[in-house]
Amino acid sequence: MFHGFWKSPDLFTSDEGESFTDVGNRTYPALLKIVNEYSGKRILVVSHAVAILSILNKIENRPLNKFWDKKLYQTSLSVIEFENNNFIIKKYGDTEHLKGILSTEI
Repeated sequence: MFHGFWKSPDLFTSDEGESFTDVGNRTYPALLKIVNEYSGKRILVVSHAVAILSILNKIENRPLNKFWDKKLYQTSLSVIEFENNNFIIKKYGDTEHLKGILSTEI
């Protein structure tokens, strides 16, 4: 099961949870709803890596079979701006705030 999760996310299914497609179909519309509801405001979205990657991959039009191609470390920060009805990724998985805290650098 975990082989498909990491190696074939486009084919992965689980009887106990969502597929990657399901996550994307839930998270991106939720982000659009939040952006529309709080237009012009700064918004903080906190979630797990698969949810955040689903959003970032959708913005970059990355196909599902390439889901894991970009790394997203735990506690990393991604900054997305919404301008002229388009999302623009300003920071992707930034870990600058962790420098000096970790014994080994990311």
